[in-house]
Amino acid sequence: MKTALTKEIEQSLIFATRANEPGIYGALEVTLGEGYGTERIDYMTMDTKNIFRCYEIKISKKDFYSKAKLSFAGDYNYLVLAQDVYNEVKQDIDIKFYGIGVYVYNGYDLILKKRAKQKTVHIGQKIDLMYCMIRSLSRYTIMEALKSD
Repeated sequence: MKTALTKEIEQSLIFATRANEPGIYGALEVTLGEGYGTERIDYMTMDTKNIFRCYEIKISKKDFYSKAKLSFAGDYNYLVLAQDVYNEVKQDIDIKFYGIGVYVYNGYDLILKKRAKQKTVHIGQKIDLMYCMIRSLSRYTIMEALKSD
């Protein structure tokens, strides 16, 4: 079950990444891997130049330090942290996540604290990401269809 804070951050991410505008496509909870998948990206965007950006949301210090797998599969990858979590863990971000960008949610907006370094994602991997994104987006189609019944 998602917390209210997670939902707020997700909504802010959609607007901060401009996925509500033409040319940028966003999806929440993109499952990677075949079948039911092996890992999940909290939020992912793809633009018309086939650049993928992945975002992992962390709303607690415990969540930040957990052993849960983080899916940094995009050309650019970001941590999205609540302000209080960022204040507690900022000294460990570069050590634990070199090259990963950081957004901080201040209760209203997302503030970019650190730009991500570009990672090389080969065409085969991009096709897999596109497939996984489409598969994950189909959940919303099904949910909308069920609402109308």
